[in-house]
Amino acid sequence: MEQRAELMRLSFAEFDQDPEKGWRPFYEKRCFGAAQELLSMYIERNPGVAKKNFMLNFHAGQMCAFTGDYEAAETYFRKSYSGRVSSWSNWDAFVDANIAFINSDISDLERAKSKIEQQVTITEGAYPNFPSHLYGKKINLDVVKAFMACIGKSYSIAYHDCRI
Repeated sequence: MEQRAELMRLSFAEFDQDPEKGWRPFYEKRCFGAAQELLSMYIERNPGVAKKNFMLNFHAGQMCAFTGDYEAAETYFRKSYSGRVSSWSNWDAFVDANIAFINSDISDLERAKSKIEQQVTITEGAYPNFPSHLYGKKINLDVVKAFMACIGKSYSIAYHDCRI
């Protein structure tokens, strides 16, 4: 119980983005239910942080989807729209793709993919602070292509095992 209380006091960056803190160690062990529980608790206890940082709801949605709870996943995904579009990321199109996948809606998935394909390819030095594994890619396009290749399979299989 004490460990959970400590996790709830972490900053957004520590809880959500640090691979060694927050919910991510549970995700890495594929303990999706435990990760989702932590995310839900963090969102509930830190509503102002959750409102400012749409990624929390998105990640909670993913954990629900990984466990097969698509109804809860869609609820969280819908709370993660940001309204932000840039040349390198159409976040809301990626959210749309996740919702389309869990609903097996190939038409909406294709529409979302089309929007994501319009993003620029990440190049070294063009976008400061981008990790090198993104160079030469359009952000999240690989995930959406995996969704298309594995439509009808579980979210977990599509996300983890179908990447092209």
